Amino acid sequence: MSSSTRRWLYLALAVLLTAIVLFPVYWMFVTSILPSRMVLSRDPPLIPPLDAASFASYFEVFHKAKSVKFHHLGKVTKPFQILKGGYQIIFKNGKWSQVYGSEQKKQRFKKEDRRGHRSELRKEGKLKTADPKKIAKSADAVVKANGKKAKPAPASKVSPAKARTLESVSLR
Repeated sequence: MSSSTRRWLYLALAVLLTAIVLFPVYWMFVTSILPSRMVLSRDPPLIPPLDAASFASYFEVFHKAKSVKFHHLGKVTKPFQILKGGYQIIFKNGKWSQVYGSEQKKQRFKKEDRRGHRSELRKEGKLKTADPKKIAKSADAVVKANGKKAKPAPASKVSPAKARTLESVSLR
């Protein structure tokens, strides 16, 4: 390989690596000037259309105190605030814990049937993270066998805790 060819290959490699390193910075800028609906769409634009670009988000820092709405009813007034009847699960220093919005919530939470809940499985060390490769492999096998997408498991194969969760979500 001649020295001029080698130089062009090094230059091409340097340009490619520079583009890879700088792309996240470019993407942060693009998403900061686009409206949320475009950023969160299925196919956000790589090159922002000029009619949609806006620098308004750069000026939101200058709002008056308590003018930002954290909750649609206005009950939450600051970030990470826990309301009186609420709780939050926190992972800190390698341990899971709960923070409650009130003592009454803490007492009600202790009375709840938490068997089979992920917080209890975490305490027992039984909760394992999902393996995306196994999930993709099993989904591919179902698609090949049926010729269509997998159907959800019948209700009879769902644990009681999961059934309660599904029921509460469907009532919303």
